[in-house]
Formats: sequence, C-alpha cells, structure tokens
Amino acid sequence: MNFLTKIRLIGYSYNFEKDYIKKIIRNLFGICFIILAVFIVAAQIFFGINYLLFYASVLTLILGIFVLLTGDIDAHAPRRLSINNLDPHKELACVCTNGTYGDYYTESFNNQYFVYSDLVNSLLNQYKNKVVFMNDKFELDEELRKLAPFALQQFSTIKNSKLFKARMRLCTDLTPGKLIHREKITVQESDYFSGLCSNELALKEIYSKDFDEPIFNGLSLVRGRDLVTNFEDSRCANLVGINTLLLTSDGKLICEHQDSEYADNYQQLVPSISESLEYPQVSENNLTEFTLQDIVASSINEALEKKYGFNESEISTFLVGYARLLNRGGKPEFFAISITTREFDEICHNQYMDMNVISLSLVKWDPCELSGMANYISTMPNVSIQLYLNCAFLSEQLIENEALQKFLFDNSF
Repeated sequence: MNFLTKIRLIGYSYNFEKDYIKKIIRNLFGICFIILAVFIVAAQIFFGINYLLFYASVLTLILGIFVLLTGDIDAHAPRRLSINNLDPHKELACVCTNGTYGDYYTESFNNQYFVYSDLVNSLLNQYKNKVVFMNDKFELDEELRKLAPFALQQFSTIKNSKLFKARMRLCTDLTPGKLIHREKITVQESDYFSGLCSNELALKEIYSKDFDEPIFNGLSLVRGRDLVTNFEDSRCANLVGINTLLLTSDGKLICEHQDSEYADNYQQLVPSISESLEYPQVSENNLTEFTLQDIVASSINEALEKKYGFNESEISTFLVGYARLLNRGGKPEFFAISITTREFDEICHNQYMDMNVISLSLVKWDPCELSGMANYISTMPNVSIQLYLNCAFLSEQLIENEALQKFLFDNSF
C-alpha cells in the first residue's frame, strides 16, 4: 500500500476507521505536551521564570505521557494481530441452505465450497428481473472497519487504483420463485476495498496479542447456525462476480492465468473474463430501464470489447449459471458463454490480450463436442473455482437448454 493510498484511506476514514484517526490525533497532542513541558523546564533552568510555570510543565509532561500511553492501547493495530486460516472442509462442509433458497445445493471443488441451483441456472435467460438501486453506498460495520488495515496487508499486491472504484453489491437472494415471478432485485454501490475487508476474511480467525481468544471469526460472515447467511442479513460487500468463456468463430475457447492484482486465484486458470461487476452510472430518468440479466450480460460484453478490441456487433453473451462461493463469504458469481465473429488469430495479438492465454480447439461444431471440451478444461491442473463452475454450468446447460444450443449453433460465422 503506497503513500497515496494511505492518504486516500484517511480521506475515506469516515467509512473506514475513525478510531485510528483519533489515535493519531491523541499521539500528536501527547507529543506536543511533552515538547512544551521540556521547553518550559529548560526556560526555568536557564532564565529562572516563575516557579508556577515549572509545576505546570511537570503536569504537562505527565499529561503528555498519559495521552501517549492510553492512545497506543489498540488491540486492533495490525502489528498486534496474527491470523489463523480456518479449514474449509471442517467449517463449510456442514453448511446448508434454508427455505429461502429452495432447491439450492452445497458442493465443493478442491476444498472450495459453493451453493448453486440447477433450476435457477436454467431460468436465468428466460426471465428478466428489474433492478432497484439503493441510494446509500454500502458501509462496513464497526468490527470490520477495525480490521481494515490488517485486511489490506494480506493483499499487498492489489493495485491501489482498484480499491475504491465503484462495484455492484447484490442485496437480494436469487431464487426460482423470484426469477419466475420477475420480482425486483436490489443492488447497492460498494467497492473492492470493502470486499477485501469482509468477504475475503470469511475463513480467517484473527487473534490479538492482548487476548487468548480470537477477536474475530470470519465464519460469522458466511453462516449462522450452519445456514448460509441471506444477502438481506449479510455484513459483507458481496460484490457481484462476472465470468465468461470466450468462444471464437474457429472454435477455440479461451482461458487465462490470473495475475497478482486480484484477491484470489493467483496464477490459476480462470475464464476469459473473471472480475467484479462495475456499478452502473444511473439517474432518476433511467432507473426503470435496467434488469439484472441485462446488466450482467452487457458488462461482460463491454469487458470483452475492452480487453480484446471487439466492436459491439462482434460479441454476444448467454448466461449459463449462478453460484455463491462460501470460502469467500458467500460472494455471488455469474457465469456465461460468449461468442465472437472473429477468429482466434485475429485477436491473439491484440494489445489488451493477456499473453498467458490458453486456447483449446473444438473438433466438431456441436453441443456434445463443446460439452466435452468444457469437461476436459475443468479437469486440467491448477483450475480456479470460477473456471470449474463456468465449465460445469456450460456443460449442464448444453444438454437440456435449447435456447443455449440455438444461441451457439444457429449463429452463422
């Protein structure tokens, strides 16, 4: 974390950590009191001023030392904390979904747990749910604010420019009933910083050197009585993740290696796009124009256009799945398949393209072959949970979802 980011955090302190700013002010006052006391004592010795000032200087010195000592007592200071990573198999294997979620199931991949619903996945592209934008930006609660400096130290490779960019927070659980009845979905503005200080602490147990018992257990963020916490009750930022596999017109699926500027999956294989959804710029005039499905699909298209240099007419996206990642505090993730009219050789040298790209070619242009490729990718070494789920949901939907088959194979390239 560089100096400019630290300054930004101080400016952000109203939502960040007021106690640390108070501590800095107390220490400054304490130092000033001590300097003043030393100055008065020196003046008394060399110039023989009024003895009452001498007593005042002694009191000032005592006051300054007292302020410094009491201002430095802070159990949440990063240097006084230690961290213990919790075992996900032990802590998350027993987590279930409650009646709110209906037919959701809990499964795992490489000791990473997630909840999903086949029915929800099949309904994502059949219905449109209008979005309600909350007026207030998400704020961390007091306990998480106190841990913010320590949380940031755990992710020192993340670019400072990413921390405070507006990201979308999901506030409503997705259920089959809400999709079918086209109920409104509430979203809220948040940022990457809040995600690092909440969702990314879900499997962390934090201790202070002053106490034997942990001062924070991240499991409280993801579950209560062995049930997944609903979004309506969640204390986490719950940034919406968007993921897609890009399929070129010559039948190549693109995967990439994740770099160090993200909080998870460093050097693992990830989908073509795997990032947090930006918060859309909205006004009173267009609040009713947005649906969740359209926001996710259009944001994926925009990310692909920027990364690979596509024009709007050269890219299209179809949603294939949705899941909540329990290891990351129940973070919501959407998964898709995107197709482009361009061939792989046309985009592989684009300046925005990651040089670590991995391309896999179809033998035949049909659902079974694409499903087989997706299954093959999911078994490759060093596959991230996002890529695994993207491939799994794509393979499942290819079997039964006629709309997806039409989207993929009725397009002429």
